[in-house]
Amino acid sequence: MSERFRIRRKFEIQNPPKKKFEIIQDPQEVNDDTPISQIDPISEGGLTPRNRGDLDHFVEAPLLEACQILFDKGIKTIFSSANKNDLSNQEAYIAIDYSTLSPYNQRIAKSLGEIHMAHGSVPAPAVNLMIPIEQNTTVGQVRNAARLLVSKFKQQ
Repeated sequence: MSERFRIRRKFEIQNPPKKKFEIIQDPQEVNDDTPISQIDPISEGGLTPRNRGDLDHFVEAPLLEACQILFDKGIKTIFSSANKNDLSNQEAYIAIDYSTLSPYNQRIAKSLGEIHMAHGSVPAPAVNLMIPIEQNTTVGQVRNAARLLVSKFKQQ
């Protein structure tokens, strides 16, 4: 083992990498009966998940399963929101990147919402998958509605 490698290894052991993401909402505090009015927003955004596990850190509990399903199908989500701040608009949503969809999935997306330009670091055509919510809507109701919407998409 070279001296340089030994020094680097010692440094890595003494200075482990810092966590890139922070879990905002303790998942054990949230269950299917939790009202959306008790879900705090996750303010961390603008990050592209490198793997399925990253979604846990910046997708709110009601939409996590649906976003994981989309990730597994190769469908890129741009952003999502299902928290107490969304009650004013009475809609939770998942925005998917329309330009990365297969032709079949583009047809499905168009049947579920309108194409619009999502303004992030790079504007991209997107479709919002909308889920109506109100004050007494629960995490479980949003989770089930979102799961039903994303089940229409195929693997790509």
